[in-house]
Amino acid sequence: MGSPEREAIDAPPVHLVEVELSGLDAGGQPTTLTLTPSAPAPTDGSVALSTTSVRVTFDRFLLPGEAVRQAICLQPSSEPVPTLQQCRLQVFMEPSYDPVHRRITYRLPAMTALAPNTKYWLTVLAPTEASPFGVRAFDGAPFEANVVLQFTTAAMDPAGGPVDPALDEAARRAASEELFCTASACVASCAVDDQLCIDKCPVSKSLIVGCGGCHGPLEIGAAAMGLDLSGVERIPAMIGRVANQTQTGEQADEPDLKPRRFGRAMPHVDPGNAGNSYLLYKMLAGPIYTRMDAAKGLAPGEIDRLRASVVVGLPMPPYDLYAAPEASLEALSAWITTGAETPACP
Repeated sequence: MGSPEREAIDAPPVHLVEVELSGLDAGGQPTTLTLTPSAPAPTDGSVALSTTSVRVTFDRFLLPGEAVRQAICLQPSSEPVPTLQQCRLQVFMEPSYDPVHRRITYRLPAMTALAPNTKYWLTVLAPTEASPFGVRAFDGAPFEANVVLQFTTAAMDPAGGPVDPALDEAARRAASEELFCTASACVASCAVDDQLCIDKCPVSKSLIVGCGGCHGPLEIGAAAMGLDLSGVERIPAMIGRVANQTQTGEQADEPDLKPRRFGRAMPHVDPGNAGNSYLLYKMLAGPIYTRMDAAKGLAPGEIDRLRASVVVGLPMPPYDLYAAPEASLEALSAWITTGAETPACP
């Protein structure tokens, strides 16, 4: 696999699919502004809310360590920004990366907002020899070239309008309760033999249904690669634990936060970092993902590249017969991103 420091890169460059912002249409109704390289600015009178997040979607899975605030420049200035050093009026935003959507979401810190009725320019940066800041794919392939987009903020946000808050304590709690408490209550409400009902429940049950056959109880030696997914109560044990299939080299059982090769010593679940969570990539390589709306715009051959260099062995679940609901991947990513908490349910 190519490394930008040591080897020629033989993987395709990263391309921007779209940027989404929360806003208002020309009639003052809530809408989503969608900007693309071919349509870099709204032409219908839509404006962005001052509290909007900036949701940047790419065609390849990203290197999580490069999905940072320095990968973009958002500023109220039309001055060209060839590299980050020229971003002189940068708006400070907090990033989080979701591999399911291949999306970096940039959020404003709490109690801050963009200036009203102001034109902003967003430059998505490509790394260069002069400046390393910019997006890269998981195999080191760089963002192809800078893309510049533009939008204007509303003169005034509507009272009670949508807000894109930071990932606060309430968000973390909601994601955890969705995974554990809501899922358990949902399954309990279904008849034991009503599989259609059970299949509609959230991800914790889906993990067990889809993966528990291969990853059964440790006590009876049925946990493939030492991973036990036989029950909801077993899920916390994999948090922070290095996946066996990623253990290579010296000290391979210790999580590697900045490995020289992406995927080495990767934990099953890295709280707060879905992009460094092996369990999620095992499911992305499975039969569910390519049918999801989230896979729209995915670069051709990307799943093959992921399986060739990161995901060892069969995906999870291995066959379409056991495929979990599509919502399970999104719920799992949200749970990891918001801290992977495991609350006690009422």
